Amino acid sequence: MRGVRLPRSRRIPPSWPARPRRDGGFSGALAGIPEAQRQVLLLAYFHGLSQSEIASRLDQPLGTVKSHARLGLRKLRTLLRSRPANRWGTR
Repeated sequence: MRGVRLPRSRRIPPSWPARPRRDGGFSGALAGIPEAQRQVLLLAYFHGLSQSEIASRLDQPLGTVKSHARLGLRKLRTLLRSRPANRWGTR
């Protein structure tokens, strides 16, 4: 879904909850990362925007967006790996 136009007044796309639930699943892990990092990841992976497009939409330097993406993915990976395995042995 590339080329999505978001109003500058909105930070998080309206199709995603403002505060993801902390339920222990993916949404819970996503809720565990800082908001700025979560915004970048949502725009990149759920809305298909490039880092340049995200920088423009959020009025942030491209380097900041890249840092938020890298740090957000690292934190998300750590949170998902720390979840206990379910009865089938998956996380």
